[in-house]
Amino acid sequence: MKKALFITSILVLLNGCGGGGGSSPNAVESYSTSLDMVQNEEYVIEEGNTIVKESSDTVVELNIDRESGETVAILRSGKAHIE
Repeated sequence: MKKALFITSILVLLNGCGGGGGSSPNAVESYSTSLDMVQNEEYVIEEGNTIVKESSDTVVELNIDRESGETVAILRSGKAHIE
């Protein structure tokens, strides 16, 4: 009984210790819905994400971070969302 309680306590503790804050750009996870982009905000694009332009004047800047290899999208004008 003590062993089961100990293992459960460790699992709860480890479960609560995940994830980090930091000031990195918005990470876009695989969303089942879309995320509206905000002008001049940075979004990390992951494999499977799609940027959808909602107007003909939309400009989205894409950059690849040389250190991390992450693709970062920045909405410069118009309207777009990420799926």
